[in-house]
Order: sequence, then structure tokens, then C-alpha cells
Amino acid sequence: LRPDRLLLVGHSAGGCLALWSGHNCPGNAKVSAVLALAPVADLLKGHELRISDDGDAIERYMHCVPDASESSLQAYKEASPQCLLPVTFPLLVAWGDADKDVPPDLV
Repeated sequence: LRPDRLLLVGHSAGGCLALWSGHNCPGNAKVSAVLALAPVADLLKGHELRISDDGDAIERYMHCVPDASESSLQAYKEASPQCLLPVTFPLLVAWGDADKDVPPDLV
């Protein structure tokens, strides 16, 4: 493992984690690039749209709802890549325009 040359890859929730990790890489680690496949990049909007078959994917991922308290809303903002802009690393985002679980406006 070369912590000075990391490639982060993830799909859906993993894409969210890859994007978040790109912004929050610790210590001497350096992100060379992030490949996010159908990432949920906006957790607040994802919760609002109630994405997933049961409509609870985001709140299950976050273990709370954003409107439960100020600390819950803050947790969503801290975990949402949308709130961490601008991107400071090479990034490739891929999604399908017929994706019913993660629509393109969440990417």
C-alpha cells in the first residue's frame, strides 16, 4: 500500500464514502483520484427524495434523520460530499441516466 498515492473507488453509498474520504484524507495519505459510481453526493437531498426501494436508505446509513435535531442536521452536513465543495482532487463520476435508485441530480 502506498499511502501517498491512493485511488478511492465506491458505488452508491460507497461512492459517497469515497468522495467524503477524498476530502478528509488523514495524515500523510494523498488521494491520487476518486472514482465515484452513482454516488449519493447530497445526503440531505437524498433523504428528502426518500431514495431506495423502502425510502429509508439515507436515514439507515446516517442512523438518524436530519430534522430530528440540530446535531442530526450537522451530522448530515459533515457527511455529505455536497457540503465539502470545492473538489480538490482528480474526480471521475459515473452514473446511469436510467438509474431509479440514485437519480443524476444526487450526483
